[in-house]
Amino acid sequence: MVFMVGIPIVFGFANYLVPLMIGARDLAFPRLNAFGFWVFLFGGLLLYFSFWRDGLYGAGSAPDVGWFAYAPLTGRAFSPATAPTTGTLSILVMGFGTVATSINLIATTLAMRCRGMSLERMPLYVWMMLVVSGMTVLALPPLSAAQIMLLPCPRPHPRAAGRGSAGQSSSMIWAADSGGRASTVMPETTSIIHT
Repeated sequence: MVFMVGIPIVFGFANYLVPLMIGARDLAFPRLNAFGFWVFLFGGLLLYFSFWRDGLYGAGSAPDVGWFAYAPLTGRAFSPATAPTTGTLSILVMGFGTVATSINLIATTLAMRCRGMSLERMPLYVWMMLVVSGMTVLALPPLSAAQIMLLPCPRPHPRAAGRGSAGQSSSMIWAADSGGRASTVMPETTSIIHT
């Protein structure tokens, strides 16, 4: 829900409104913006196709690993289908697209303001998107690291489970989740403070 609905809406409006509000003609890096869009779209399609990847036996089954996809639940014993691996890979790809868009918004806000618009004179929405983009750049790398740990190793160590450690994975997910909660609460908090 967050990756497929919340992020496209928030960053889609920001791609359109931030350049208009700061007097820029376009975002700082249009090709990076296109890259972020197409990578995000590919990740979303990959997530949808993970439902049908396992043929008739696993058709229509979502990645059944729970909300956080902890390491024991992604193992072959608990989810024998390949949908958890495809789902994890798709969220990882969508994270790359989101970070690309966030970097583009930060660069646009800091470098392409019109003449006379200092940081103090920027609209509140631009400030909010600058803060949310910064928190996204800080929060998604730990989540990406946790997802990389969940991907299966081609040649696992004989004593390793093959899909990362449960403690490492859960710590990285909780670290990323605290930033996600902050970026969700931050816009409401700033609007309450300034009213």
